[in-house]
Amino acid sequence: MEKELSKKIKNNWINWLKGQVLLALIVAILSGTAFYFIGLPYYIPLAIFVFFLEFLPYIGPVIGFIPAFIVAITTSLQAVILTIVVYIAIQLLESYVLHPLIMKKAVGLSPLVTIASVILGSIIFGPLGAILAVPIVSTIVLVKKYYENKNQKNTEDLEQPE
Repeated sequence: MEKELSKKIKNNWINWLKGQVLLALIVAILSGTAFYFIGLPYYIPLAIFVFFLEFLPYIGPVIGFIPAFIVAITTSLQAVILTIVVYIAIQLLESYVLHPLIMKKAVGLSPLVTIASVILGSIIFGPLGAILAVPIVSTIVLVKKYYENKNQKNTEDLEQPE
């Protein structure tokens, strides 16, 4: 039975990682597309940079924005303004819509629990806590459900008349 739980936890962490990759890919594609339409040169390397930094909650997107902002400064004032607006829009979309929905699908946590776990994880343990909050909370939920079901099954077995 514990082997089954171990497999579920492993699959849960794999699904979380897949969700993180999907999230980073979506944000990178949105960013690269926006950079292209803004007229920023090097929009593909900038989008790739955004992809990799998307794995670091909070600070990663900020660091990922800096090169695009610098490139926008060398382009035009309009490019600077549009880059800032696009960055804010993508981050709002990612933080409040995409991340909660993708993690719900990936690990089964409600969007509210996802947002709360990332916030609490970052407050208590900093960036590492923010990164690992969702898979840790989803693992705790899995273990809790597993033992609740196991205890319920044992209780039902005891109640069965012979």
